Amino acid sequence: MPIDLPTLVISAAIANMAMALALALVIHGQPKALHGSLPVWTRGIALLALGWFFIGFRGEWPDIIALVGANGLLAFGMAECCDSLRRFNDEPHRHRTPYMISILIVVVSILFSYVWPDRYWRLTINTLLLGVLFGIAARLAFRARANDDMVARSHLLVASVFALAAIVLFVRVVSVMMSGRDHMPNIDEINLIQGLFYTAATLGPIVATLGYALMCNERLGSELARLANEDGLTGVHNRRSLEQIAQRMLLPERRKNRPFSLILVDADHFKRINDNFGHGAGDLALRELAKILKTATGDMGVVGRFGGEEFLILLPDADIREASLMADRMRQEICSQVLSFSEQKLSWSISAGVAQLDKRDADFDMLVRRADQALYRAKSEGRNRVVLAEELV
Repeated sequence: MPIDLPTLVISAAIANMAMALALALVIHGQPKALHGSLPVWTRGIALLALGWFFIGFRGEWPDIIALVGANGLLAFGMAECCDSLRRFNDEPHRHRTPYMISILIVVVSILFSYVWPDRYWRLTINTLLLGVLFGIAARLAFRARANDDMVARSHLLVASVFALAAIVLFVRVVSVMMSGRDHMPNIDEINLIQGLFYTAATLGPIVATLGYALMCNERLGSELARLANEDGLTGVHNRRSLEQIAQRMLLPERRKNRPFSLILVDADHFKRINDNFGHGAGDLALRELAKILKTATGDMGVVGRFGGEEFLILLPDADIREASLMADRMRQEICSQVLSFSEQKLSWSISAGVAQLDKRDADFDMLVRRADQALYRAKSEGRNRVVLAEELV
């Protein structure tokens, strides 16, 4: 039984539109991490669906709709998919190239349909340009990842689909050029190249959308994991995350007799900041403190909020001397900072307790307890100082 190409194209268009409508229904329930890219992808798939729907009625509808309009919709649909992937990657600057290519496709369609009618050049140039759009989408999809999650692989599905579609389009260009204008296939003629072209160009976006949905799911999983392990106010690790990281750091196969120290930091007279300037000022002070601690720690350790105005810093491979020097640098940096609240300036300080893991520590909690005792001594001796747990023995 012969294949009715318009029916296949229209069926694929309906499937694409159904995917777009399904995405549109769930947009408003998604978190901010996807608000930038998901609506743009939905718009792109809808434009692609309309483009193929118009192509399905070529010969019955005017060429300005079924040819020029269809080519423009396909081009701008792919440009929107490219922009969606750019947004998913958190790339700040909008890529103009896909949209410039889309405009060029419309110009070529008008030029070689009405000004200098020439189906050979219109087909060759537009197929080449559309292949470039698919190639750009493949490159952007390949760079996409759920917050640098090296385990995520769904972006490779999207990249592969777009890359395959680009290759098929380029093969079609070569085939048309080798056949010459006298042996060009008709729009409804089915051969191997034509079959691959329509399959890749119509069904490709459907498979890519499924892959994109998996990308979104991975991004959501990554976002939920981040929220579960991050302190919402300061952006550093929360207590639960710190304890999990510490347990992994202290595994025997990881330690291998290397030193392990920690610093317990507390903002001095923090209650005065809240009482005199309000809780908004206190929140600002905690965020600034977390920023300074992260900068001072760098790649040497992990910073987290342990509770209230207390911060804990894990320092694998650091002995008590190195940890105490780091704590004192942090103390000096805080002392040099002046906080401004409601046009009032405030000098502040921190106290810190430092402890190194040794045979007395049966577990992580005992090590933290010794650091807390050192911190208590620093507070009782007048604050704005660093005390080592070893000095309490």
